[in-house]
Amino acid sequence: MDDVALLTGSGLTTTSTCANEGQTLKVPRLDSRTQRPLQVEWNGSPYAGSSSVRFNLAMTGMLATHTERTPLRTNLEECTEMSSLTTKTHQASPMLTFTAFKTTRRNSAFDLPELVDELVGDRIMEGDVLVISSKFIAISEGRIVSLDTVKPTGRAIDLAGRFEMQPELCELILQESDEVIGGVPGFVLALWNGLLTPNAGIDKSNIEHGRVVLYPKDSLESANRIAMELRKRRGVSVGVVVSDSRLMPTRAGTVGVALAAVGVPAIVDKRGHPDLFGNPLKVTRQAVADDLCTAAQLVMGEADEATPIVLVRGLSTAGAEGTRFAPSDFAIPTDQCVYMRSFGYVRKSGT
Repeated sequence: MDDVALLTGSGLTTTSTCANEGQTLKVPRLDSRTQRPLQVEWNGSPYAGSSSVRFNLAMTGMLATHTERTPLRTNLEECTEMSSLTTKTHQASPMLTFTAFKTTRRNSAFDLPELVDELVGDRIMEGDVLVISSKFIAISEGRIVSLDTVKPTGRAIDLAGRFEMQPELCELILQESDEVIGGVPGFVLALWNGLLTPNAGIDKSNIEHGRVVLYPKDSLESANRIAMELRKRRGVSVGVVVSDSRLMPTRAGTVGVALAAVGVPAIVDKRGHPDLFGNPLKVTRQAVADDLCTAAQLVMGEADEATPIVLVRGLSTAGAEGTRFAPSDFAIPTDQCVYMRSFGYVRKSGT
């Protein structure tokens, strides 16, 4: 079996499938910062192997492969002159970090920009991106409704009967959505700003029984206000993404989706770019903001974690300053959607 060592961070942390403790393997590459050879360690002890060894030098962006099936020498001078080592330069992948910030439970309006500054202001840096829960933003704006204050219309009562739901909730769905597409018991499938959204984004979780949380009134304006406030207070330009979670057709579990974004290359158009074999891509657009939301969910959680804010560092936002994506900017026409077209959906005129 080949010995495999992975150098990360400082270059001194390793993992291996086959290790011999008690020896030191000097790598004939130099640390790009210190210009000194890197040392490989295994479980806190020097590490050396005797057969093919592959090093992924994450910090230097160099890939070095020892191909000789002979014992690797531990003498530093010999090792740095070892001729059997072949190297290949490649572009190192950027490292993204996701840091979650916990806060207390909220159930009424509050000053969100003030809280964001309090939580992340001392750590925020130029080019960072904040992913913030849409529900947390909505609660901060007072977008909370007690169902016993809602008077359902006849249409809402009919909808409630079809899908076994509360008429008051159905009334809010009708008010918040562009169009109702259909549903199943307990859920109404609606279009909201051109996006297919269960219950028009209205949520009964993480709020007291009998109350629901709507989407933010204007997700784009909410994101922009937070970015502008941080620029004013901290003197840095940052991106802000408003996130939600969504079920995907035929797949178990939820993923993250973006409702709005500022200062982030939210959608990168790859159409016309060649693939690995030179074939031009015809439909591919990379949903960067959605990807960020999904990754952020790993540390944000979906239940009682109370971590609605995630700081993302390492994403290239070059050229994205001033970019603004509203909810409708993430939508495509229904006649271009593979799911909607397959189901034979035709949008009603005037909606």
